[in-house]
Amino acid sequence: MAQSTPSIPLNQAVVTTHSSVVVTKASVTSVWNTLIDTSTWPEWNRLVPKVIINSQPDQLENSTETPPSSLSPVFQRGTKMSLLFNTNADNEMDGNAPPFEESSLVMLKSVITVFEPPNSEKGEKGRIAWAVDTQAEGSWPKWLVYAERVHEIYQDEDGNVKVEDWELQTGVMAYGVRWMMGAKLERLRQIWIENLKSFVEAGNQG
Repeated sequence: MAQSTPSIPLNQAVVTTHSSVVVTKASVTSVWNTLIDTSTWPEWNRLVPKVIINSQPDQLENSTETPPSSLSPVFQRGTKMSLLFNTNADNEMDGNAPPFEESSLVMLKSVITVFEPPNSEKGEKGRIAWAVDTQAEGSWPKWLVYAERVHEIYQDEDGNVKVEDWELQTGVMAYGVRWMMGAKLERLRQIWIENLKSFVEAGNQG
C-alpha cells in the first residue's frame, strides 16, 4: 500500500497510487541496476520510453562545461532529468494502438531526492525517490501540483525480488488529476513495473 514519501505525508496526499510485482530468476542488484540506468529504459519502459538527463551533481562539479557535453544516464542523488511519458501506454496493451510518436510524449522535469542502493549482506532495501523539480524552468509552483514517487526493491521471504512503487500528489490540480485520471494512473504504474519485471526475467539488466 502507499506510504508517505520523503516530502509528502500520506495524510496530506490528494492522489495516491501503488503497484507491486515479484521478480523471479533475478537478483535485487540486477533489478536495481536496470531501474537506475535510464539507457535501458527505451528497451522496456513503455510508460517512460525516453529520459533526458539535465544535470548530474558530480559531473557538474568536475566539468568546465555547464552542462557537460556527455552526462551519465545512471541516476544518483541530485540527478535532474526530464521524464517523457507515453500516456497511451495502457492502450497499447491490446496491441491495437499505433506506436507512440515522440512528439506526443508528455515531459515532466524531476529530481532524484533519495538514492539508497540495496545492501544484500546487511539485508537493506534499495530505495530511490524522485519528485517534481520545482526549480526547473517551466515547472508549476508546488501549491498548484507536486508529486513524489518511491521505488523499493528487496528480497522477500521466498527469496524472490519484490518491487514496490508508490506515488503521492498534492496541490490544487491534483484534485482534477484524481477525478479524471485516478484509475488510469494506477494502470500505468503497474505497466511500468510489469515491464521492468519482464525485461529482467528475460536475462537483461542495466
